[in-house]
Amino acid sequence: MFRKLVFVLLLLLAWNGAPSSAAQKRGPPSLSDKLSQLSEWASRKPVIRMNGDMFHRFVETPPRNYSVVVMFTANRNPGDCSMCREAAEEFRVLANAWRHSSSAFTTDANKVFFATLDLAEAPDVFKALRLETVPALLHFPPPDKGTKPSEYDLDNRGHLAPHLAAWVTDETGVRLHVSPPPDLTKPFILGLLLALAGALAYLKRLDRNVWAFSALFCVLLMTSGQVWNHMHGPPFAYRHPENRQQLTFVHPSTQAQFGAEAYVVAAFNAAATAGIVLLCEAPSGGGRRWGGTKGRCLAGNVLVLMSFTCLKHVFTAKN
Repeated sequence: MFRKLVFVLLLLLAWNGAPSSAAQKRGPPSLSDKLSQLSEWASRKPVIRMNGDMFHRFVETPPRNYSVVVMFTANRNPGDCSMCREAAEEFRVLANAWRHSSSAFTTDANKVFFATLDLAEAPDVFKALRLETVPALLHFPPPDKGTKPSEYDLDNRGHLAPHLAAWVTDETGVRLHVSPPPDLTKPFILGLLLALAGALAYLKRLDRNVWAFSALFCVLLMTSGQVWNHMHGPPFAYRHPENRQQLTFVHPSTQAQFGAEAYVVAAFNAAATAGIVLLCEAPSGGGRRWGGTKGRCLAGNVLVLMSFTCLKHVFTAKN
Protein backbone atom coordinates (compact mmCIF):
# COMPACT_ATOMS: atom_id res chain seq x y z
CA MET A 1 0.00 0.00 0.00
CA PHE A 2 2.83 2.36 0.87
CA ARG A 3 4.57 1.66 -2.44
CA LYS A 4 1.40 2.45 -4.39
CA LEU A 5 1.02 5.75 -2.54
CA VAL A 6 4.62 6.72 -3.30
CA PHE A 7 4.14 5.77 -6.96
CA VAL A 8 1.03 7.97 -7.24
CA LEU A 9 2.83 10.92 -5.65
CA LEU A 10 5.74 10.55 -8.08
CA LEU A 11 3.32 10.54 -11.01
CA LEU A 12 1.65 13.73 -9.75
CA LEU A 13 5.01 15.46 -9.34
CA ALA A 14 6.08 14.42 -12.82
CA TRP A 15 2.79 15.65 -14.31
CA ASN A 16 3.05 19.08 -12.60
CA GLY A 17 6.71 19.50 -13.49
CA ALA A 18 6.36 18.65 -17.17
CA PRO A 19 5.50 21.58 -19.47
CA SER A 20 2.12 21.42 -21.08
CA SER A 21 1.67 21.27 -24.84
CA ALA A 22 0.05 24.72 -24.79
CA ALA A 23 3.09 26.15 -23.01
CA GLN A 24 5.41 24.45 -25.43
CA LYS A 25 3.52 25.90 -28.37
CA ARG A 26 3.43 29.37 -26.85
CA GLY A 27 6.02 31.46 -28.61
CA PRO A 28 6.97 35.13 -28.62
CA PRO A 29 4.16 37.71 -28.82
CA SER A 30 2.71 38.35 -32.25
CA LEU A 31 3.09 41.65 -34.07
CA SER A 32 -0.50 42.68 -33.35
CA ASP A 33 -0.02 41.94 -29.64
CA LYS A 34 3.12 44.04 -29.59
CA LEU A 35 1.48 46.97 -31.33
CA SER A 36 -1.54 46.78 -29.06
CA GLN A 37 0.57 46.75 -25.91
CA LEU A 38 2.90 49.53 -27.05
CA SER A 39 -0.02 51.70 -28.15
CA GLU A 40 -1.67 51.25 -24.76
CA TRP A 41 1.51 52.27 -22.93
CA ALA A 42 2.09 55.22 -25.26
CA SER A 43 -1.47 56.46 -24.70
CA ARG A 44 -0.75 56.70 -20.98
CA LYS A 45 2.70 58.30 -21.21
CA PRO A 46 4.45 59.44 -24.38
CA VAL A 47 7.76 57.91 -23.22
CA ILE A 48 7.57 54.21 -22.38
CA ARG A 49 9.79 53.24 -19.46
CA MET A 50 11.33 49.85 -20.27
CA ASN A 51 13.35 47.25 -18.41
CA GLY A 52 15.63 44.56 -19.80
CA ASP A 53 12.85 42.06 -20.44
CA MET A 54 10.62 44.62 -22.19
CA PHE A 55 13.54 45.75 -24.35
CA HIS A 56 14.24 42.17 -25.39
CA ARG A 57 10.59 41.40 -26.20
CA PHE A 58 9.54 44.60 -27.98
CA VAL A 59 12.80 45.83 -29.53
CA GLU A 60 15.19 42.94 -30.11
CA THR A 61 12.79 40.05 -30.79
CA PRO A 62 10.97 39.84 -34.15
CA PRO A 63 8.41 40.30 -35.58
CA ARG A 64 8.63 44.10 -35.64
CA ASN A 65 7.59 46.54 -38.37
CA TYR A 66 7.92 49.68 -36.25
CA SER A 67 10.82 51.86 -35.14
CA VAL A 68 11.78 52.39 -31.51
CA VAL A 69 13.76 55.42 -30.40
CA VAL A 70 15.35 54.65 -27.04
CA MET A 71 17.17 57.01 -24.72
CA PHE A 72 19.64 55.25 -22.45
CA THR A 73 20.12 57.08 -19.17
CA ALA A 74 21.33 56.68 -15.59
CA ASN A 75 18.69 58.50 -13.57
CA ARG A 76 18.10 55.93 -10.85
CA ASN A 77 20.23 57.74 -8.24
CA PRO A 78 19.82 61.54 -8.04
CA GLY A 79 23.02 63.38 -8.84
CA ASP A 80 24.55 60.56 -10.90
CA CYS A 81 23.99 62.24 -14.26
CA SER A 82 22.70 65.81 -14.48
CA MET A 83 22.99 65.72 -18.25
CA CYS A 84 20.71 62.68 -18.30
CA ARG A 85 17.92 64.60 -16.61
CA GLU A 86 18.18 67.49 -19.06
CA ALA A 87 18.27 65.18 -22.08
CA ALA A 88 15.38 63.10 -20.71
CA GLU A 89 13.27 66.24 -20.34
CA GLU A 90 13.95 67.25 -23.95
CA PHE A 91 13.21 63.68 -25.03
CA ARG A 92 9.87 63.86 -23.22
CA VAL A 93 9.07 67.10 -25.08
CA LEU A 94 9.92 65.31 -28.34
CA ALA A 95 7.67 62.34 -27.58
CA ASN A 96 4.87 64.63 -26.42
CA ALA A 97 5.11 66.58 -29.69
CA TRP A 98 4.69 63.33 -31.61
CA ARG A 99 1.71 62.38 -29.46
CA HIS A 100 -0.05 65.66 -30.29
CA SER A 101 0.98 65.85 -33.95
CA SER A 102 -1.42 65.22 -36.80
CA SER A 103 0.71 62.26 -37.99
CA ALA A 104 -0.09 60.41 -34.77
CA PHE A 105 -3.72 60.13 -35.95
CA THR A 106 -2.93 58.63 -39.36
CA THR A 107 -1.47 55.34 -40.52
CA ASP A 108 1.89 56.49 -39.10
CA ALA A 109 0.55 56.23 -35.55
CA ASN A 110 2.22 52.85 -34.91
CA LYS A 111 5.30 53.57 -36.99
CA VAL A 112 7.51 54.85 -34.19
CA PHE A 113 7.56 54.58 -30.39
CA PHE A 114 9.67 56.40 -27.82
CA ALA A 115 11.15 54.62 -24.81
CA THR A 116 13.76 55.07 -22.11
CA LEU A 117 16.00 52.49 -20.44
CA ASP A 118 17.98 53.03 -17.26
CA LEU A 119 21.43 51.57 -16.63
CA ALA A 120 20.40 50.15 -13.25
CA GLU A 121 17.51 48.16 -14.77
CA ALA A 122 19.34 46.61 -17.75
CA PRO A 123 23.15 46.64 -17.43
CA ASP A 124 23.39 43.65 -19.78
CA VAL A 125 21.72 45.66 -22.56
CA PHE A 126 24.19 48.52 -22.12
CA LYS A 127 27.05 46.01 -22.25
CA ALA A 128 25.70 44.28 -25.36
CA LEU A 129 25.31 47.62 -27.17
CA ARG A 130 28.76 48.75 -25.94
CA LEU A 131 27.40 51.96 -24.47
CA GLU A 132 30.15 53.56 -22.44
CA THR A 133 28.63 56.99 -21.88
CA VAL A 134 25.16 58.26 -21.01
CA PRO A 135 22.87 59.73 -22.10
CA ALA A 136 22.74 57.95 -25.43
CA LEU A 137 19.96 58.06 -28.02
CA LEU A 138 19.57 55.14 -30.43
CA HIS A 139 17.10 54.41 -33.20
CA PHE A 140 16.19 50.75 -33.75
CA PRO A 141 14.69 50.46 -37.23
CA PRO A 142 12.46 47.59 -38.37
CA PRO A 143 14.45 44.46 -39.26
CA ASP A 144 13.59 44.82 -42.96
CA LYS A 145 15.17 48.29 -43.10
CA GLY A 146 18.36 47.60 -41.22
CA THR A 147 19.85 45.45 -38.51
CA LYS A 148 22.14 47.88 -36.71
CA PRO A 149 20.78 50.73 -34.62
CA SER A 150 21.89 54.26 -35.42
CA GLU A 151 23.10 56.59 -32.68
CA TYR A 152 22.41 60.30 -32.38
CA ASP A 153 25.47 62.52 -31.96
CA LEU A 154 24.61 64.28 -28.73
CA ASP A 155 28.03 65.90 -28.36
CA ASN A 156 27.94 67.78 -31.68
CA ARG A 157 24.21 68.23 -32.34
CA GLY A 158 23.01 68.92 -28.79
CA HIS A 159 20.08 67.55 -26.82
CA LEU A 160 17.42 70.17 -27.58
CA ALA A 161 14.05 68.81 -28.71
CA PRO A 162 14.01 70.51 -32.17
CA HIS A 163 17.37 68.92 -33.02
CA LEU A 164 16.14 65.52 -31.84
CA ALA A 165 12.98 65.93 -33.92
CA ALA A 166 14.98 66.63 -37.09
CA TRP A 167 17.08 63.52 -36.50
CA VAL A 168 14.03 61.31 -35.84
CA THR A 169 12.39 62.61 -39.02
CA ASP A 170 15.49 61.73 -41.06
CA GLU A 171 15.74 58.28 -39.49
CA THR A 172 12.09 57.18 -39.50
CA GLY A 173 10.50 59.24 -42.26
CA VAL A 174 7.64 60.47 -40.05
CA ARG A 175 6.85 64.17 -39.95
CA LEU A 176 7.74 65.46 -36.51
CA HIS A 177 7.88 69.12 -35.57
CA VAL A 178 8.59 70.58 -32.16
CA SER A 179 7.20 74.07 -31.73
CA PRO A 180 9.70 76.55 -30.29
CA PRO A 181 8.93 78.25 -26.97
CA PRO A 182 6.15 80.83 -27.36
CA ASP A 183 7.25 84.33 -28.26
CA LEU A 184 5.92 86.65 -25.56
CA THR A 185 6.69 89.83 -27.49
CA LYS A 186 3.34 89.99 -29.29
CA PRO A 187 1.25 89.21 -26.19
CA PHE A 188 3.18 91.86 -24.27
CA ILE A 189 2.53 94.47 -26.95
CA LEU A 190 -1.12 93.45 -27.11
CA GLY A 191 -1.43 93.73 -23.34
CA LEU A 192 0.17 97.16 -23.41
CA LEU A 193 -2.27 98.32 -26.09
CA LEU A 194 -5.20 96.96 -24.10
CA ALA A 195 -3.94 98.74 -21.01
CA LEU A 196 -3.73 102.01 -22.93
CA ALA A 197 -7.21 101.44 -24.35
CA GLY A 198 -8.50 100.71 -20.85
CA ALA A 199 -6.97 103.90 -19.49
CA LEU A 200 -8.50 105.87 -22.35
CA ALA A 201 -11.86 104.23 -21.80
CA TYR A 202 -11.68 105.07 -18.11
CA LEU A 203 -11.04 108.70 -18.91
CA LYS A 204 -13.91 108.74 -21.38
CA ARG A 205 -16.21 106.92 -18.93
CA LEU A 206 -17.52 104.27 -21.32
CA ASP A 207 -20.84 102.60 -20.70
CA ARG A 208 -20.76 99.64 -18.29
CA ASN A 209 -22.14 97.31 -20.96
CA VAL A 210 -19.03 97.93 -23.07
CA TRP A 211 -16.85 96.92 -20.13
CA ALA A 212 -19.00 93.89 -19.46
CA PHE A 213 -18.86 92.58 -23.03
CA SER A 214 -15.12 93.29 -23.28
CA ALA A 215 -14.42 91.37 -20.09
CA LEU A 216 -16.70 88.53 -21.23
CA PHE A 217 -14.86 88.32 -24.55
CA CYS A 218 -11.49 88.02 -22.77
CA VAL A 219 -12.81 85.35 -20.40
CA LEU A 220 -14.25 83.26 -23.24
CA LEU A 221 -11.01 83.64 -25.19
CA MET A 222 -8.88 82.39 -22.29
CA THR A 223 -11.13 79.57 -21.09
CA SER A 224 -11.72 78.05 -24.53
CA GLY A 225 -8.11 76.94 -25.04
CA GLN A 226 -6.93 79.47 -27.61
CA VAL A 227 -3.67 80.01 -25.72
CA TRP A 228 -2.95 76.26 -25.82
CA ASN A 229 -3.63 76.26 -29.58
CA HIS A 230 -1.23 79.15 -30.04
CA MET A 231 1.54 77.31 -28.15
CA HIS A 232 1.12 73.82 -29.68
CA GLY A 233 -0.35 74.48 -33.11
CA PRO A 234 -2.73 71.47 -33.29
CA PRO A 235 -4.66 70.57 -36.47
CA PHE A 236 -8.06 72.23 -36.84
CA ALA A 237 -9.85 68.85 -37.10
CA TYR A 238 -9.09 65.20 -37.73
CA ARG A 239 -10.16 63.52 -40.96
CA HIS A 240 -10.47 59.74 -40.72
CA PRO A 241 -8.00 58.05 -43.14
CA GLU A 242 -10.51 55.38 -44.21
CA ASN A 243 -13.46 57.73 -44.57
CA ARG A 244 -12.38 61.15 -45.80
CA GLN A 245 -15.86 62.54 -45.28
CA GLN A 246 -15.75 61.86 -41.55
CA LEU A 247 -14.42 64.77 -39.49
CA THR A 248 -13.70 64.77 -35.76
CA PHE A 249 -13.64 68.10 -33.95
CA VAL A 250 -13.09 66.84 -30.38
CA HIS A 251 -9.79 65.21 -29.43
CA PRO A 252 -10.29 61.86 -27.63
CA SER A 253 -7.60 62.61 -25.02
CA THR A 254 -7.64 65.06 -22.12
CA GLN A 255 -4.01 65.92 -22.86
CA ALA A 256 -4.68 67.53 -26.26
CA GLN A 257 -7.32 69.26 -28.35
CA PHE A 258 -8.08 70.21 -31.93
CA GLY A 259 -8.35 73.80 -33.12
CA ALA A 260 -12.09 73.55 -33.72
CA GLU A 261 -12.63 72.29 -30.18
CA ALA A 262 -11.71 75.70 -28.74
CA TYR A 263 -14.44 77.40 -30.79
CA VAL A 264 -16.99 74.75 -29.80
CA VAL A 265 -16.24 75.21 -26.10
CA ALA A 266 -16.28 79.00 -26.44
CA ALA A 267 -19.70 78.88 -28.16
CA PHE A 268 -21.21 76.70 -25.41
CA ASN A 269 -19.71 78.93 -22.69
CA ALA A 270 -21.15 82.00 -24.43
CA ALA A 271 -24.57 80.35 -24.60
CA ALA A 272 -24.43 79.50 -20.88
CA THR A 273 -23.40 83.07 -20.07
CA ALA A 274 -26.26 84.47 -22.15
CA GLY A 275 -28.70 82.21 -20.33
CA ILE A 276 -27.46 83.33 -16.92
CA VAL A 277 -27.70 87.00 -17.99
CA LEU A 278 -31.31 86.46 -19.08
CA LEU A 279 -32.15 84.84 -15.76
CA CYS A 280 -30.54 87.69 -13.83
CA GLU A 281 -32.35 90.32 -15.88
CA ALA A 282 -35.73 88.54 -15.78
CA PRO A 283 -36.96 90.07 -12.47
CA SER A 284 -36.35 93.58 -13.82
CA GLY A 285 -39.39 93.07 -16.02
CA GLY A 286 -39.08 95.18 -19.12
CA GLY A 287 -42.70 94.75 -20.19
CA ARG A 288 -43.08 92.83 -23.39
CA ARG A 289 -39.53 93.55 -24.51
CA TRP A 290 -37.57 90.30 -24.98
CA GLY A 291 -40.71 88.36 -24.12
CA GLY A 292 -41.19 89.80 -20.64
CA THR A 293 -40.23 88.08 -17.40
CA LYS A 294 -41.59 84.64 -18.35
CA GLY A 295 -39.95 84.73 -21.76
CA ARG A 296 -36.57 85.63 -20.28
CA CYS A 297 -36.81 82.92 -17.66
CA LEU A 298 -37.75 80.30 -20.23
CA ALA A 299 -35.02 81.34 -22.69
CA GLY A 300 -32.41 81.54 -19.91
CA ASN A 301 -33.24 78.10 -18.55
CA VAL A 302 -33.16 76.55 -22.02
CA LEU A 303 -29.79 78.12 -22.84
CA VAL A 304 -28.19 77.12 -19.53
CA LEU A 305 -29.57 73.58 -19.67
CA MET A 306 -28.61 72.96 -23.30
CA SER A 307 -25.14 74.54 -23.06
CA PHE A 308 -24.11 72.65 -19.92
CA THR A 309 -25.50 69.41 -21.36
CA CYS A 310 -23.46 69.87 -24.53
CA LEU A 311 -20.34 70.74 -22.50
CA LYS A 312 -20.81 67.59 -20.46
CA HIS A 313 -20.99 65.49 -23.62
CA VAL A 314 -17.87 67.16 -25.02
CA PHE A 315 -15.73 66.46 -21.94
CA THR A 316 -17.21 63.01 -21.46
CA ALA A 317 -16.05 62.10 -24.97
CA LYS A 318 -12.48 62.90 -23.91
CA ASN A 319 -10.98 59.92 -22.06
